[in-house]
Amino acid sequence: LNIKYGVNADANGYMFVGDCNHSQFEDAENIIFRSQAGKYSIFDWSKDYLQMNFKPVAMKGFLGKLYVWGTDKMAIVNPQTLVIEDEINGIGCSNKKSVKVTPTGLYWCDLSNIYNSTPNISKIGTTIQKQETYGWTVLEDSVKQKAVLGYDTIRQCLLVFFTKGTEHRCWAYSAGTKRWDLWDTSHQVYDAIESKSGHAILLLANGRICKYSSGSNNKSWEWQSKKIGFGEDTIVKKVRLAKLDATARNHTAIQYKSNLEDDEWHAGTNISDNYGSTWQGNAIKVDSSYSKLRWFKVKATGTNNGTGSNHKGNAIGIIYKRKKPK
Repeated sequence: LNIKYGVNADANGYMFVGDCNHSQFEDAENIIFRSQAGKYSIFDWSKDYLQMNFKPVAMKGFLGKLYVWGTDKMAIVNPQTLVIEDEINGIGCSNKKSVKVTPTGLYWCDLSNIYNSTPNISKIGTTIQKQETYGWTVLEDSVKQKAVLGYDTIRQCLLVFFTKGTEHRCWAYSAGTKRWDLWDTSHQVYDAIESKSGHAILLLANGRICKYSSGSNNKSWEWQSKKIGFGEDTIVKKVRLAKLDATARNHTAIQYKSNLEDDEWHAGTNISDNYGSTWQGNAIKVDSSYSKLRWFKVKATGTNNGTGSNHKGNAIGIIYKRKKPK
């Protein structure tokens, strides 16, 4: 059987192939062929096929159904009857490596968001869409079209790898806490699979292979808050100081910005010694010219550049005074 295909998936004991080229079909790129049950290499192209109204760019079997994606549309197909049970406009998939079946559900991404199906579909990428540098709607389409999904079974964490220019980044989503973190990689990621130990195995540029996040040393970190309005966005507040409770003062730092100056981070005046020599955190006094504000944002950083170092930030505190409304 001479079927050439661009995407494939197995579901319920069948092999499905799409984006096809076949001598008996003038245009088969929107046709999905199904193999015989338990015989993944044997196809009856004359009857076991399904015609879609879009070209499949990715397919995956999940919870007894076949999920099929185009660039801006998806369909859920019954593998036994080849009936399209549901079709959703506005949700597509970036490419065939942008889909991952995991113990916490089915994940995929398109040019507008990142999704999870359990099987109810949720848009889990909304909270990172507008992040300043690497937000999902901030990234160019050409970057998202090459996104690769991986999974860390130990952390129960989805990994979304992408490359922006010379920067290789990974949005990591913890299924348990529903929290996003921004990680990095040494090179561009071409593919990802799960290892027996639970770590993701990455195929990197120039043929490099690595077991991601399996090292014994901790990485340096950075955390940024959202814009904090203290529950009253329209009222001016006077912020006096910001504190980072940490494990090592010399290896951690805290900075701030506000609506008065949001182009760069400010270090303020270091007043950490006011809290005694045993306290290992950082405290800064906000400059008077920036203290009367409507919103406040903080950034905490920690440097782990030594073997076995594990410098942490435990909590952040902000002392402010509410001004009288006018």
